[in-house]
Amino acid sequence: MKKIIYNSLLIVSLFWLTTSCEEDLSNDSINLAEALKQVGGEINISNFNTLSYRINGASYEWEESTITMPNPINTSNYIFDYIEEVNSRKCKLIYNNLEIKQPFDYNSNSAIITINDKHGSISGKYDFKSHFFNQTSAIPIYSSKIEAILKNQKLANPIGLLKQAITLGLKVNENTLLIPTRIQGLNIELLFDSSTKLPKCARIKEDDYLYGDVYFEVKYENWSDISNIKFPKKLTYLLNDKVLKIETISNLIINPLITSDYFNITIANPIVFNEQNADFGYLHSQWYNRWIVRGLIFDQPLNSGAMILEDFDLSIYGIQNQHVGDNVKIIGRPDHSIYGVVIKTNDGLVIFESPLNNIWTRSIINTAKSKFPGIPVIAGISSHSHGATLSGIRETAYECGKIYTAQNGVGKLTSVINAIHNIHPDALSLNPRAVSIESVNNIVNLSGGEIQIHPLKTFFESNSLSGQHSDDMLIVYVPEYHLIIQSEMLWMGSFYRVWNGQAFNSYTPSTKSELKRRAKYLLDYINEKNLNVDKIISIQGGLGSMNDLLNVINN
Repeated sequence: MKKIIYNSLLIVSLFWLTTSCEEDLSNDSINLAEALKQVGGEINISNFNTLSYRINGASYEWEESTITMPNPINTSNYIFDYIEEVNSRKCKLIYNNLEIKQPFDYNSNSAIITINDKHGSISGKYDFKSHFFNQTSAIPIYSSKIEAILKNQKLANPIGLLKQAITLGLKVNENTLLIPTRIQGLNIELLFDSSTKLPKCARIKEDDYLYGDVYFEVKYENWSDISNIKFPKKLTYLLNDKVLKIETISNLIINPLITSDYFNITIANPIVFNEQNADFGYLHSQWYNRWIVRGLIFDQPLNSGAMILEDFDLSIYGIQNQHVGDNVKIIGRPDHSIYGVVIKTNDGLVIFESPLNNIWTRSIINTAKSKFPGIPVIAGISSHSHGATLSGIRETAYECGKIYTAQNGVGKLTSVINAIHNIHPDALSLNPRAVSIESVNNIVNLSGGEIQIHPLKTFFESNSLSGQHSDDMLIVYVPEYHLIIQSEMLWMGSFYRVWNGQAFNSYTPSTKSELKRRAKYLLDYINEKNLNVDKIISIQGGLGSMNDLLNVINN
């Protein structure tokens, strides 16, 4: 084990990467009147009230540093119809197709997201549960996601931004229009091309759980004339110059007729709009929108409400009780299906995985501490450096100051720990502390062997059937309970019910093949190390057994 110490006080200034939307520093500066004339004139823009179009898009993530899965990873392809009432906070997204490619592949459709000011709903086949278990009735969405969606669509509509500039009497300065937002002092920057006088992109500073302060931006291309107004037919979304989405627009209609009840929302238990949560969603909008186009609808109140899962009756979900033992507890919420695990040792508590974001991870940590009062958290373990399982790691680092990661994950984790978070400071930013990153390249024993941390072989080193999900994967073995704790190598709970045919739809052949490869890889490792295993915890879905692993391999 190689020990590397980083001090979060020693952080260099963040350099904004803006080459795709860099400011035009030429002397050929424009004014708002010139810009308005280029896109249709002030009268036409002032009369711009409704909008509809079809989006054909592809989403991407940048999670791998080696050729195991070259960047960028195409995570989904999608088609949706979009309708907006420009002068109000009303919009609807109707998905005609959502082809999920990562983390597993399936096709879904008929997802409908409706927002009417401070209320929102989602219905149809929009995520794992709705696709595989046919849970398609409309459910409310939280204020954080409402603001994230509205912000995304606002950035995608340069004519709407210009209309707001007219209303507010704003002026272009050095080819940039600063448009105020719900967060005081935080502006949308609408940048213009000095030669064409057309908007070339909109960008705004946001907070990202992994990268810290970032620019989230939308680049406009392929401007076309539609009903006396120019509108871009191609949108490219970027996060610090890395492409997140590429969308092409068709069937564009300016000022379509929309009935007065079109955006009405009927849901059984509406959620009260919370302004603080709304600000949170606005400051992290790209995070929410990246999950939407991956068919993983992680929506939550900001207190999250993590619980010891064995205390919750999961029989209504067809899932076994999640009791492991007195010293190992699975923590989460049934509607999330991405959990954390706390392990009590003689030296203190160890947290396996810091998923989703710092608030959800904080809820996991607080629940662990309440279960074992007076016992400190001494370390965190990160299974691998993908966003779903790593995005709360700074909260764990703040709590205990020590994180174990695979050797190939040290670079990624180092950058995450050292990231600047001024836009929305987290606990580690507000209370900096030294963080020890423990590089695991051989088996590491904690607390005299109560916990064993195992680095899985990489794709390049393996002589068995390849099944790695990433090149920096760790698993944990707890001898006392004959237990493996892992992420992405075997899925349990609702995921396993799909495998067993207890669902409305089944996994595709390619998904089954991939799950078999990963399960075989895990079994090969267990046999190679002669581990005595009868229980397996999956961060995705909870507790299962060795028989479940064998069933995935053999069926």
